[in-house]
Amino acid sequence: MVGGDKLLLSICGTSILNHVINGLSPQVDSLIVNANRNDLDTSLEVIPDLIKGAGPLGGIYTALKTAKERGFSKVITAPADTPFIPKDFVSRLQAYSSNPIVVAKSQGQVHPILALWDTNLLNDVESALQKGERKMLSWIEKYSPPQIVWIDVVDPFFNINTPEDLALAKKRLSQGSF
Repeated sequence: MVGGDKLLLSICGTSILNHVINGLSPQVDSLIVNANRNDLDTSLEVIPDLIKGAGPLGGIYTALKTAKERGFSKVITAPADTPFIPKDFVSRLQAYSSNPIVVAKSQGQVHPILALWDTNLLNDVESALQKGERKMLSWIEKYSPPQIVWIDVVDPFFNINTPEDLALAKKRLSQGSF
């Protein structure tokens, strides 16, 4: 994304990160941000990756370890570039919480970062990272996670990767079509 870090870019006066935070906050008991920086405009605790260079699976490891240390048994994860988190995101995933992983799916695409995780997966994630595993989809396949499908006409898990995506997100938000 040209022009800076995308999670700090603004959509209608609010950073993309804060749109994600605002969407998740009412749905969870506690919220942290996993980021390898300390200049974010948020009052939330920012925790850097505990294993550097491990990609998204390393972020999952950090979230699971932090949650387990704080007494949580489940973790919800969402990337910082998906500003339109549905209001029923957590409740729909929790309906299948007896599974170790539950993932969101929309428009035919599985979203492994938009998921519910059992903190008992911590050792398995750590082992996978130690073996060099970096591919989220291939790693979660062994758990055959339920895929909770959103059938909305507009993709609620639309993520922003390009200037065109940012323009579309601004248009969607200003029109209330999200």
